[in-house]
Amino acid sequence: MIDLQKQMIETHRQQMQAGQKMIDAWQKSVDGASALRDAAAAQQKAVKGWMGLWGIK
Repeated sequence: MIDLQKQMIETHRQQMQAGQKMIDAWQKSVDGASALRDAAAAQQKAVKGWMGLWGIK
């Protein structure tokens, strides 16, 4: 009986770890997406700045 309980606890622990890994991966992808968005916005601003310098509308 004790072995079964140990096994259930171990299985539960593994599930919790897998869930945490999924959360971490999701968080990284969200952070990556916002970093990409920020970089794209900065690039767009730079392009507009250059166009302004060259008098292009």
